[in-house]
Amino acid sequence: MAQLRIGSCSFSYPSWAGLVYSAPRGINYLAEYAQRYNTVEVDQWFWSLFPPHPPKLPDLATVQSYAASVGPEFRFTIKAPNSLTLTHNSEKQSHGDGSPNPNFLSPELYHRFLDSIEPLLPLTGAIILQFEYLNKQKMPNAEALFERLGAFLAQAQRPAPLTIELRNPNYYGPQFVEFCAGHRVGPTLCQGYYLPDLVQAVGTMGLPPAEPKGPAATPHPGPPATATAGPPPVVLRLIGPDRAAMDRSSGKRWDRIIVPRDADLKRIVRFSQATVHRGHDVYLNVNNHYEGSAPLTIEKISSLAFPT
Repeated sequence: MAQLRIGSCSFSYPSWAGLVYSAPRGINYLAEYAQRYNTVEVDQWFWSLFPPHPPKLPDLATVQSYAASVGPEFRFTIKAPNSLTLTHNSEKQSHGDGSPNPNFLSPELYHRFLDSIEPLLPLTGAIILQFEYLNKQKMPNAEALFERLGAFLAQAQRPAPLTIELRNPNYYGPQFVEFCAGHRVGPTLCQGYYLPDLVQAVGTMGLPPAEPKGPAATPHPGPPATATAGPPPVVLRLIGPDRAAMDRSSGKRWDRIIVPRDADLKRIVRFSQATVHRGHDVYLNVNNHYEGSAPLTIEKISSLAFPT
């Protein structure tokens, strides 16, 4: 049975003390987090491409600690390392020179990553392949990317479901939907940055209107996630339009709503419920930068999705 899970993008925030945590420091953040929520996004292993060194992969002690901190019904969504999804060595990172990345969509590197997170795989609802905005120098068009992705997916093992996050709005469309369906991967859609409204983006991709046709989805633990158990998941990331502005407004203290986005939330919840009704698990991941406090935004979403 498909379900809607609501959690945050990352979890190590001392300013959540009183909202989520018993103290700002000296606690197991994830263990206390998992007492309140049933999913979280892990992005700390995304930042992995530091040439000329080999790509950095998760360390076993951290992975084991995460697995031991949550119950069997908890689910992680995990960003795959950007050493897999950057077409070129990023000039923004240390020693990056803009040269082609030899590990771009490497099945061998992906399998090494899977080995490194093996204790978490039974608890993983989705692994996200996040691509940056791809200009013409990095990727000539969507067709070229889908060709490379298709070759990768044909060789990639699937111990956990995969989703694809694109940052090129012009790559959205029926071709993306057909690609995902043909390769049994799900989309990851973002609300924020320069990207189109995610509900409107669904219309651009040619999917039916996101209106629920039955009662609201209710929490259901479900079986351990596998790549073959039903339709692929859909990941929705609420990240906000201007990260720097929110940093200034919040002072990086994430315990209050700064920019309410209630109208957006109502539409996104309706879309999420409709997607669950079509048989897809939905992971709704909230960033502090969306409204100013992910826990308070999650409270609003939960009251809309699961009214008492």
